[in-house]
Amino acid sequence: MKNITQHIKLMGIIWLIMAFIIPAAISFSAEVIFEAEIPTPSEGLYIYKMKIPNINLRKAVKKLGRVIPEVSKIEDFDEEDFSKTKDRYVFNRGPIHISSDSHGTEIYYSNFDGLKLTEHVEQLPKEEEAAEIAQRYLLGTGLLRKLKRRELQIDHIGGINQAQADIKGNVTEEKKAVVVYYYRQLNKLRVMNAGSSISVTIGDLSKPVGLQFHWRDIDEAQLVPNTEYITDPAKIKEYIVADINNIFSDEAKIVITSVEIGYYENNSNFIQPAYCYNGEVVEAGGDIQPMPVKGFVQALNQPPEPVHHPAYIPDVPQPKEVK
Repeated sequence: MKNITQHIKLMGIIWLIMAFIIPAAISFSAEVIFEAEIPTPSEGLYIYKMKIPNINLRKAVKKLGRVIPEVSKIEDFDEEDFSKTKDRYVFNRGPIHISSDSHGTEIYYSNFDGLKLTEHVEQLPKEEEAAEIAQRYLLGTGLLRKLKRRELQIDHIGGINQAQADIKGNVTEEKKAVVVYYYRQLNKLRVMNAGSSISVTIGDLSKPVGLQFHWRDIDEAQLVPNTEYITDPAKIKEYIVADINNIFSDEAKIVITSVEIGYYENNSNFIQPAYCYNGEVVEAGGDIQPMPVKGFVQALNQPPEPVHHPAYIPDVPQPKEVK
């Protein structure tokens, strides 16, 4: 608890300093129209500090071996088969590719042969069955051993399709795999953005052939006092406009259709409350289909980490002032 408080105080000092060195007169010409009401943050929300474990190669190999259903068929699956690239452990052999970050919290696995991209697929599971297979697979890997079941929620179930042409040039699409996508839920709110997401790819004959895993255990949680929230609708709108103008051109016309409170994670050290805005880019004349817009802005006066649109990487943790 003390560590979180110290971190927040430090970030607050940085934000205060930057507020004085950023020019006061910054203007934008992008047109942003609000059709959404600004919500009032719920009571009882938390800042979650994440565990960042360090694992050596031996532990990584043991962990990743449980991810690959074919590991028993791979000879000499040990440390010598892995290469170290920057901060990742990487294994490639034939159709099997698997890699992990040095924390063991970001894992990618693919069995390309299992997708049968050049063969006919015999049978894929239906959605309900796919969800059960994915759950059993995740539990079998041991990756979610400490997870509270209510945190893991199915986002949606999709698939991988491939277009194929016969000798006469007739093109048909064949479904090659079913993909189950998960998100994290805390306090009945969705954890949004890049962190806390999992997808399991299930191929022919109900065999798991792929995994994308972004997940960290929670180390500690601190209740957010109501006085720490930004509740002024005008201020929140300023942050949204500033966030939009970091991404879109000056000529853009954007309609904000909804703003909601949720949790935000950027694959870093914290999960924190934030405002999520949704809308669309509207072209003049309405001839082009509107493009959806989704982004995030801070909900706290002193956020432990910057909150921003997924496509924007700020040089400093300071939103631009909007006039």
